[in-house]
Amino acid sequence: MIYLERNSKVRVPKVYAAFTSQDLDQFGWDEKTDEKTDEKTDEKTDEKSTYYYLITEFIEGGTISNLSFDMTWAANQKIEDLLAEQIRNLRSVPPENPNLFGRIGGREFPLRPAMFVSPPAPTFDDYGPWDYETFVDRFLHSGLMNKLAQCDGKITNLERLMFDHARSAMLDIVGLNERQPVLSHLDITPRNIMIKGATYNENNKVVDVEEVILIDWEYMCWAPGWIEAALICLETRPSGPQSTFSYYANNALSAMGHTNLLTATFLAFCMDDHVTFQIV
Repeated sequence: MIYLERNSKVRVPKVYAAFTSQDLDQFGWDEKTDEKTDEKTDEKTDEKSTYYYLITEFIEGGTISNLSFDMTWAANQKIEDLLAEQIRNLRSVPPENPNLFGRIGGREFPLRPAMFVSPPAPTFDDYGPWDYETFVDRFLHSGLMNKLAQCDGKITNLERLMFDHARSAMLDIVGLNERQPVLSHLDITPRNIMIKGATYNENNKVVDVEEVILIDWEYMCWAPGWIEAALICLETRPSGPQSTFSYYANNALSAMGHTNLLTATFLAFCMDDHVTFQIV
């Protein structure tokens, strides 16, 4: 979030402090743990745990997932426009290195997003950063590993067909400009979109909002533009799990600027809940 404050117009919670401590055990976890082991040697150790603290602005409001959807057309339109503005601001940040995909500062990808968790042998500890072709290779490898883990090695003809064409969809039809890294949130869902300053009328209907603020930036990284677009495509389905969000997702998708929608929609189809194939 500090990077966004300094390098973009994206509205994020203000950061007041960030620090580590081995003495400030806020929840008493060290006291609850009788024995600890060193991750590298697997030997018992008395060393204190290191805790990471981030103190940020408290935003009074609610997320789209818990805000009343009884709104006027004007309020809906304003939320849609403000969300689109945030996405444009995010994707307009110039890449630090136009040839590398990873976290900011040239660091490796975070471990948790499923699309990055399966480096092939012998590079089990290689999480980037990578160039575009290597990113695609790791992306597809991870999708295959995740699928095999879910289906006991059984892949349908449709899934096999999608795997056969996935590399072409991400390499052959993607232009040079679309191979540059785009700063991406990777979790733009109703629970991560804060609405600040909602105004209600006498019928408890939202008539206006002050700000739209994206939260939970732990997955932020430099990624191909079609990944975030694919995730938003999933939200535009009328029958999707977040169908109430589809109204905003359609405009968010159009705000993403130039991106290869063929690749994005192909990936969205691969990730669809109604299709057993899961690339991420």
